[in-house]
Amino acid sequence: MVREPAPGRLRRWRRRRIAAAALMVVAVSGCARETRPAVAEWSPRWDTTRDLVPDREDLGTAPGDETCEAVLVDLREASVDLLPGPDEGLDELAEKWITSAEGMFFECFDDDIGADGVAEAYDRLDRLEAEIDVALDAAG
Repeated sequence: MVREPAPGRLRRWRRRRIAAAALMVVAVSGCARETRPAVAEWSPRWDTTRDLVPDREDLGTAPGDETCEAVLVDLREASVDLLPGPDEGLDELAEKWITSAEGMFFECFDDDIGADGVAEAYDRLDRLEAEIDVALDAAG
């Protein structure tokens, strides 16, 4: 004959399991938050990554494939150190910036893009950089 646990005992067992699960969630959340760098630690990484994109004036109107490949490789390597950022908002902005910058150099400013397209691409990066700077000021 199989004995059923007493209803009070079963409730206590369930409460303990729920409490243990909640404790695990809190512990894992706490660990996840600890893996995010502080603003002071992340800012130099951001500055280094931002500096990988040549200035408009330095780039000229038709950069060669070698230049584009070198910038693209550097951006992809730097993005590993850039994410995660100090908070999710900065993660999102940094991802957008990286995606835009990589897109510019992956396409390598095809002849179809023209001077206006280059200006638009750089303007988009400038806007994202400004948003990141505002978010850094707010977080720091």
